[in-house]
Amino acid sequence: MRDDEVEAHQLPDYARTFHLSRIRYPRLADLELPDAGIEQLGRGLGTFLRRNKGRRVNVGRDVRLSSPRLHDAIVRGLRASGCDVTSIGAAPTPLLYYSVHHLAADGGVMITGSHNPPEYNGFKTMMGDGPFTARDSGGRAHRPRRGL
Repeated sequence: MRDDEVEAHQLPDYARTFHLSRIRYPRLADLELPDAGIEQLGRGLGTFLRRNKGRRVNVGRDVRLSSPRLHDAIVRGLRASGCDVTSIGAAPTPLLYYSVHHLAADGGVMITGSHNPPEYNGFKTMMGDGPFTARDSGGRAHRPRRGL
């Protein structure tokens, strides 16, 4: 493992639980999504993308008060893993999908709590032009094992 990579067992518990294309939410952003953990999540996602021949990631966010902080933390992690990040700023989720396609990015992360109350937030993730799937993760979409 390279110094810029992170293994699944190094991630916080909430970041280990994937539901195909999103990190399980709702999560209370200010209590359950600390900067250090989100930075590790970014490193984990970036490591996974790099191991699958990707490097370019677009990141978008909704307008919740916690979204800029979460954006900054996940971008730090993605960059620490060696990814090139393009931020599309505050935008609806379909615009992130469009930007990944239009800008030929290898993946994307949308910070959004979707329809949940404003104190909650989460992450939707993409690889290529679609969501991460069980196939992408080698069948480990719900709970990655040690040593991705």
